[in-house]
Amino acid sequence: MSSQFRSFFCIEQHNENINEALAHNKEKTPFIWIRGDIKNLSILQAFVVIEHLAVPVENSSNAFLHALNICYKMHHVLQLQFASEVEATWKFVEYGIFGRKFEGAKVSHTVKALIGQIMPKVMKQVYPDKN
Repeated sequence: MSSQFRSFFCIEQHNENINEALAHNKEKTPFIWIRGDIKNLSILQAFVVIEHLAVPVENSSNAFLHALNICYKMHHVLQLQFASEVEATWKFVEYGIFGRKFEGAKVSHTVKALIGQIMPKVMKQVYPDKN
């Protein structure tokens, strides 16, 4: 898997277990490790990995969102910078999904445009009765 995706998440479709993944991990920033089937969007196991520590995520239909939340919070609690390869992705998560205000933040025009295009459509589907 490319380092770009490993900096954000890693999906293993084979029988690799988390201990094997930890033994080969070279990332210093937290990322999401999932074992499952990407075609069927089924998650068998989910962890947030930071260096050689794996934090298990409750296996539920919302496992990826829980892992995303934990991984995001780890960055902030530990005062870690987002990996440069995926900084725009994390900025989208931070400002688009989690709703942090833009005040004084360095957010690219591309991320702002993406949030402006996607989030109103998402909100319309989530809350169809609201204007």
